[in-house]
Amino acid sequence: MRIENAIIKTLPEGKTIKDTTLKVYKQQLLKLFKITGMNEETIKDIENTDQLIEADFNNLIIDFTSKILPYFNDNGFSNNTQKNYVNILIMLTRLPVAVQGERETKYYKEKEIIFGMWEILKGKIFKQMEDNCKDETKFIDPKTYGKKLKSLRNDKLIINNEWWEEENSWKLSVELQDYILLMLYSGKWIRPLRNDYATLSIIHSDSDNNGKNNYLFWNTISNKYKIILNDDKISSYKGGQQYTIKKGTILWKFLNSLVQYRMSKNQNCLLYNPQDRTCMTKNGLTKYLQKLFESWFDKKISSSQLRHIFISNLDFNNLTNKTLSKVAKDMRHSTSTQQFCYKQVDSKK
Repeated sequence: MRIENAIIKTLPEGKTIKDTTLKVYKQQLLKLFKITGMNEETIKDIENTDQLIEADFNNLIIDFTSKILPYFNDNGFSNNTQKNYVNILIMLTRLPVAVQGERETKYYKEKEIIFGMWEILKGKIFKQMEDNCKDETKFIDPKTYGKKLKSLRNDKLIINNEWWEEENSWKLSVELQDYILLMLYSGKWIRPLRNDYATLSIIHSDSDNNGKNNYLFWNTISNKYKIILNDDKISSYKGGQQYTIKKGTILWKFLNSLVQYRMSKNQNCLLYNPQDRTCMTKNGLTKYLQKLFESWFDKKISSSQLRHIFISNLDFNNLTNKTLSKVAKDMRHSTSTQQFCYKQVDSKK
């Protein structure tokens, strides 16, 4: 059984799943197989084949308290991340039980624990949202962020239009990519999105927009750019959204420089993994951002936390409801989510 088929088999009758969500679930399952001891070579073998049987998925349930839960604790998984993995395990409990004897008994015992863990994590997350206090180990104030933006700026990549012909052009493109990410998640030019930047392909014509994928549209005549989101967390019920990057801004200049490089090397994705030069994934961007911010600010910070930071740094006492609604719309969530889930305050308050 292919992993995708197993996931689809767990869905309630008549329910469908987006390709992007299916891909995330698949990566989570591959991670769980790795946590429970499957070697890299076997994982590569099963990734795109039908070698798995239902008992393999049952075994993930059986190994929850002995292998998966300790891994979560040892590696500092957040409550939200744990909840995502527990969710996929709950989905797996809808598959037929194909183990027998002691393992079957263990399966049902672990199944109970998993459902109990789901309730515990929901309670912890709700309490976090109620307390909504800043964690200073994962928080950056606007002044510190702005200073870093200024100190990392490298005008050479703008002024020297032939930089991509240099021998170390790949290294320079990675540095440029990193700086663009720092700008994008600052919220100064575009309010910070989720990990959707990792899904952007570069296109040059409106006809290339199929209405399903996400793009960075480069108008080669006007030399203007816009981000087109057709597929994200809320697109199925809110539709897509577009973000224009104002021409002449620092973000536009750096982005234009990177796109010129991408085009000269026939690279169609906006973001690439520095190690293997493959297109970035959403999960890959999470890990990448954590490494970048650890090197820049000595703090491991994800895109989700960067969205928390941006909202928490807003001056709510001096912003109109209209402005806050626009911020929420641009960040692809509701105003209630903005207030209840994202806003964080100083612990002493």
